[in-house]
Amino acid sequence: MPHVLLVSYHFPPLNVVSSFRAEAFARYLPAHGFRVTVLTLRWELVPAARPGEGVSYVWHPPGTPPLVEEQDGYRVIRLPRTRDLRQRLLDNTLRVPFLRSFAVLMAHATGRFQLSFLYAHRAMRAHLRKHAHQEQFDLVLATMTPDEHLALGAWLHKRLGIPFVGDHRDAYDNRIMSPSFRPDLPTRIILFLKRWWHRHWMRQSALLTSVSAPMVETLVKATGAPRGLEVRNGYFPERMHPDPSRIDAHQFLITYGGRIYPDQDPAVFLDAIERFMELLTPGERIKVKVLFQGIQDEEHARRIEARLPAEWREVQRKRIPHSEMVDRLAASSILVVMDLKTPGAFTGKFMDYMGCHRNILMVPSDHGVIADLIRTSGTGLATDDADAAARFLLERFREWQRDGRPVFQGAPGIIEQCSRPAQVAILAKALRSLLRAEGDPTLPS
Repeated sequence: MPHVLLVSYHFPPLNVVSSFRAEAFARYLPAHGFRVTVLTLRWELVPAARPGEGVSYVWHPPGTPPLVEEQDGYRVIRLPRTRDLRQRLLDNTLRVPFLRSFAVLMAHATGRFQLSFLYAHRAMRAHLRKHAHQEQFDLVLATMTPDEHLALGAWLHKRLGIPFVGDHRDAYDNRIMSPSFRPDLPTRIILFLKRWWHRHWMRQSALLTSVSAPMVETLVKATGAPRGLEVRNGYFPERMHPDPSRIDAHQFLITYGGRIYPDQDPAVFLDAIERFMELLTPGERIKVKVLFQGIQDEEHARRIEARLPAEWREVQRKRIPHSEMVDRLAASSILVVMDLKTPGAFTGKFMDYMGCHRNILMVPSDHGVIADLIRTSGTGLATDDADAAARFLLERFREWQRDGRPVFQGAPGIIEQCSRPAQVAILAKALRSLLRAEGDPTLPS
């Protein structure tokens, strides 16, 4: 049975999309005949001192041992989060404006882009130097962000001679996906260094994977990786609530889940909400609620609150647990997504929307992979037109009034292909082919 080392700084209980992507690889690859060991960090929550306080994670004292967990079909090695002397010195240096610029430049010149994770990179390399030969790994799958996963994968390939697969949840800098991006000189220098290091790492890989065909094409061209494969983000079927009986029959909920990024513009969506409300009677308006879950960006939160009356909306400013988010999605009649300004990006929340089997409104449209999938799956509407969006909301509202739930016409086969098991099956097939080409003796002939 081939033994895969999955390197990922991010892993549950860390509540971010890159954690869930790594978890899916670990959870579902064993069903395809792989033995999986995950190397990650000990993400242990600090108990909140008071209700509503933000999430934080434990820093461990020096000498804290790794934690080894046997999960259902895979093993997790969690290294302590120990902010060593060099990390503390760097953190202090970054607080000095002049020294910060110099430190960032020097770090990028040596292939270190996420400075707050330098301690983790050193700890992982030390652990692998000590134990990698004993484990007899057949392949290393390094999933980013941050970028240093790829450095470890390339290093292990050199050290052990095993194939290295570099998985990219994002581009090494999402701005490279935008045709309108015009960087200034300092940014061009940073991007040059990033590209140089990514080419250095990925030329040693056997395969580059990413979340969409456009992302794969861009990254293979930029990094010189030998070949690429689309492995989308997806949803965990066992965590979703597609049953329409969970839709709130007393309030028509329009939900935006997760962060609104600074370069996203919610103005068209807010225009659509205002025009939709104008089409309703006062008695109907009180049955509508627009939920913004986990906004975090204070400027966007203020803009939303300035545009929409308090009785129309609820703005949740902090990150919430994924299970709580899914419960909110299940109760909703409409799920909202906006153009990310990153062509080729499938967001984690969008795939959760697909798994919930709820009508999706994308406004403004990305005119790319998300809009295409909404159209081909029949799950909703992607548009730049606030009036068209308002009419879509009105049609779904009338169906909700009549039946207690809007009509949903999504194609089950296309939706199922967006699940994480289906996407990991695509990855597993590629890994088996890769190992067979390498003459791996653990594979059946």
